[in-house]
Amino acid sequence: MAQSTSDGPLVSIYESRIGTVTNTHEAMGYWTFLVGVVFGVLGLGVYLLTEAATMGRGVGYAMAALAPVFLMTGAVLRLPLRRIATTLVGVGVILALAAVAWFAMIFPGGWSTATGNTGVIVTYIGGLGLLGLAGTVVPLATDPRDVRIVELEDDNAELEDDNAELEGEKAELESDNAELEGENAVL
Repeated sequence: MAQSTSDGPLVSIYESRIGTVTNTHEAMGYWTFLVGVVFGVLGLGVYLLTEAATMGRGVGYAMAALAPVFLMTGAVLRLPLRRIATTLVGVGVILALAAVAWFAMIFPGGWSTATGNTGVIVTYIGGLGLLGLAGTVVPLATDPRDVRIVELEDDNAELEDDNAELEGEKAELESDNAELEGENAVL
């Protein structure tokens, strides 16, 4: 089922150039993957154009380190996700981005050229590991029927919210109608 173009220009471009989306995550996954490619290319370019142990080189490292985060996130988002996978993607991205930010704060002065910084490295690996789990283990370890049940429950909750909103609007319209009838009776 195609999403409307009200989902935004990125979904609209995706639909007009690549194909009909089955959900918004599919299109966002594509664009996230593309951002990863750009970070990778730019990061390596900055690395090549800068001198060792400089802030410029650190920017190149950081951009290159962001590439796998965005590439993996984009690939996982394009999958039909389970709720736990979505959570793992979020936590993985936060950890990996925190590690890159941490690296950017300490490089070059606080970065050991012999050993690196174990905290930064472990945090980054943890983030990438969670992204990998979200895209590989979670889909294999969960039953697709359970996913469909959750989707139906989410749809039902959304419909109930819509119904409550419509009931509120109906009550408001009935109140306005009663008020107008009262005014008409006076006239």
